[in-house]
Amino acid sequence: MRKIAIALFLGFLIVGILSLATGQMPSILPISPITQSIIFQKNVTILGSGGNVARRTTAALNYTIGSGGDYATIEAAVVDLPDFIDHVVTLTIKKGTAITTDPDLSNLRGVGFLLIVPEIYLPKPPVYSIPTADSAGTIYLQDTSIFTVDDTYNDCWIFIVNGKGINNGFVNITDTVASTGRIMVAAWPGTQPDGTSKYIIVGALFGDSGGANGLTLTNIDINVFLYGIGFAGGSYAGIYADHIKYLSLYWCGFYGLPYDGVYVDRSQLAYFFYCGFVGNNSENDAYNAGIHILNCQLVAIGYNYIQGNLRQGIFLEENTYAEIDANVGTNNGTWGTYAIDGSVARHSGTKCSGSSGNYSNGAGDGSIAY
Repeated sequence: MRKIAIALFLGFLIVGILSLATGQMPSILPISPITQSIIFQKNVTILGSGGNVARRTTAALNYTIGSGGDYATIEAAVVDLPDFIDHVVTLTIKKGTAITTDPDLSNLRGVGFLLIVPEIYLPKPPVYSIPTADSAGTIYLQDTSIFTVDDTYNDCWIFIVNGKGINNGFVNITDTVASTGRIMVAAWPGTQPDGTSKYIIVGALFGDSGGANGLTLTNIDINVFLYGIGFAGGSYAGIYADHIKYLSLYWCGFYGLPYDGVYVDRSQLAYFFYCGFVGNNSENDAYNAGIHILNCQLVAIGYNYIQGNLRQGIFLEENTYAEIDANVGTNNGTWGTYAIDGSVARHSGTKCSGSSGNYSNGAGDGSIAY
């Protein structure tokens, strides 16, 4: 109950702050696709004069990213942002956009929020839980309750996070057929899914074999939210975050990253829900995991599928406190969760596991896992 209370408190706190910042009632949950951009200059004020000026937001800003959008890349949009972000800035990625530029976002200041979301992804409110397929074949997955409109998920990626077929990674969707309730793929690169397969659909995919991380976030005072995005490729982590105030992930996927699926260091809050962390730390490094957190004040990890990550599913270091609830997954190296250096891992509900069990902690270093 304590974990649930903390999570609810954080959720209501963020909603309240967003309401004050925008004058309306948004939520920490995914927003609808942006249909009209707000002209940047109309929402920014200039502070100071002469050669000593700064720009500050005066209202919410919305931009689209990708082919036919307001900006070709996330970096280009962020460069144009004002010096102080005191409202909600939404970057909506065009459906089916592959981000291969390894965005490095840093030094974002203010009391506002940065939302990075694709136009289309699944699940999406009012349904939050990850769906299970009805069935699947050699070139399709069927879910008649979801795939009800032709072409909806074309060019997006399906990611199996539990059940049969978790070794497929992100598979491009070639068609959505309402009459059969199916999404079509060219082929399943791994094991064919079936009626046990749980899946998410991501509308944008970050990662480049030549880059270090799918997304780098450093020295950020504002709150950062990502929804419905996949991370694969790169030479280190899907997300690398250092000195960030608040990072929230919903319905994101991390597959086959060489070291960490997501890495967060020296940050205040991290909030990961309904995501899939599968087959990460492929280099089998002793100090990496599906989720790797260091020196973070409070972490909430819930309702995720965490499995097949080498060494450990969740790795906590340097006095991190984590509330971990209702996660599912097996084959996470030695431990589902491992805490060291004074970190605390407090579990409730179902737990992800490794070959030696659900969780453990270092000896004589002040860490606790229970």
